[in-house]
Amino acid sequence: MSYSESIAANVRAEASRRNVKSHELAELLGFSETSLRKRLNGLIEFRPSEIEKISIYMEVPIEELTRHVVGGVA
Repeated sequence: MSYSESIAANVRAEASRRNVKSHELAELLGFSETSLRKRLNGLIEFRPSEIEKISIYMEVPIEELTRHVVGGVA
């Protein structure tokens, strides 16, 4: 799993744990849901500023979102 895929997996996992819907994140970041889905699926990398906004919004340490996942488990 690439680093960008790890970040996407971490964002998906934390959003699920906190019951944050994709439309909320899309609105937060100023994206369409399609653009957000591409990031959440690892097709497009999240920018550092986007990760920071998500971290603040979900009240999750940025380190939790940026840690590298080995073996596909967040």
